[in-house]
Amino acid sequence: MNRISQRLPHRGPALLVKEIVQRDGDRLVCEGEIPPTSAFADGGRAPAFLALELAAQSAALVESSTDEEPRIGYLVRIRRAQLAAPSVPTGVRLRTEIQPLGGSGGLRMFRVRVLLDGEEIASGDLTTVLTD
Repeated sequence: MNRISQRLPHRGPALLVKEIVQRDGDRLVCEGEIPPTSAFADGGRAPAFLALELAAQSAALVESSTDEEPRIGYLVRIRRAQLAAPSVPTGVRLRTEIQPLGGSGGLRMFRVRVLLDGEEIASGDLTTVLTD
C-alpha cells in the first residue's frame, strides 16, 4: 500500500486501490475496494461509477510506474462504459484489469474491467492526460 500511496494523490477513503496483483508488460491487475466510510456509501452500497474510479486509479499506476517522480494526471474521458448494476457493495475486494490501448504525448487510452468474484461489474475505455 505504501508504494501505491506514493504514486497516487488520493488519501483516506478516496484511495481505492489496495494492491498491485500482477504486472505483465503494460497490463496491470490490481485489487481494491470502496470503503464503507466513503462519502458515497449508503447501507453497504455505493454508486457503480465508483468501480470506474477504482479502474482509473489503477490506470494511473500504469503511468506512474514509468516515472521517477509521479506526475499529475487527470481522467478526461470514459467511453463505452458498462455498469452491471446501479450500485456495488462496499468493503469487498474488487479486481481491476487494465490494458493500455495507446496514446500520444500526454494522452493515454486504457481498456478497463472491474470484477467482483470473477464477474464483470464495470468496464469501459478511459482516456487520461499527464501534465508536464
